[in-house]
Amino acid sequence: MTCPYIWEWDIPRVTQERSRTNEIGSWFQYRMQLSAVRTLNQKPHRTRDIRQLVLYFVLSGDQKLVRRFTRSIRSFPKRLPISYKEETSDAGHMDALREQMTLYSEQADRKYLKTAPTADGQHVQVWIDPPSLKKEKYKEHEDRHVQLNEWIQVALWANKSLESGTLNDQLSLEDGLAKARKWDEPGLFDAVAVPLNRAPVGFPQQLRP
Repeated sequence: MTCPYIWEWDIPRVTQERSRTNEIGSWFQYRMQLSAVRTLNQKPHRTRDIRQLVLYFVLSGDQKLVRRFTRSIRSFPKRLPISYKEETSDAGHMDALREQMTLYSEQADRKYLKTAPTADGQHVQVWIDPPSLKKEKYKEHEDRHVQLNEWIQVALWANKSLESGTLNDQLSLEDGLAKARKWDEPGLFDAVAVPLNRAPVGFPQQLRP
C-alpha cells in the first residue's frame, strides 16, 4: 500500500482492464490467448485498484498503523518510482512524476478525509477529497478519460456483437446507436493524439459521495 511503484503500475492496469482494451486483437488467430485474458478481466478483484484499499488503513483502529501509513504516503513525492537511471536526467519528466505522486499521496492522506450524511439520512458517506484535483487541468483530464472510456465501451460492444453474430447485451441497439450518432461529426475518424500513458488521477468514482 505504501509502495509508489505499485500505485504507478496498478492504476493504469485496472484502467486498461476495465475498458477491455487488452481484449482487442485478432480473435480468429489468438482466440485461446484472448479468451484467457477475458477470463482474467472478469475476476472481481481485477476491477479494483489500490486506491480502493485506502480507507481500510485511514480508518483503521490501529493508530500505530495509521501513523505509519500516513507518514509513508506523504513521502511519495520524495520516493519517486524511477525505473531507469536515464529518467533522472529529464527535468520535465521528473517534475511530471513528482506531480503525479503528489496527487496519489493526497488520495490516501487522512487530512483530506470528508464525511457527510446520505440524502436519506440513514447512512454516512466517507471519501477523500484531494485538493489538487480541483485544478481545472485535472478536471479536463478526467473528462477526457470519461469520454475515451465511453468510446471504447461502444467500440467493444460493436466488436463483440460482430464476433458472436448476435447483439451483445452490454448495450441495447437503441443506446449504442444513440451514443454513436451523438459523436458523429466531420473529421470523426481523423487521427487525434490522446495520451494513454497515465490513468485517470481522480479517486475511484464508487468512493465519491
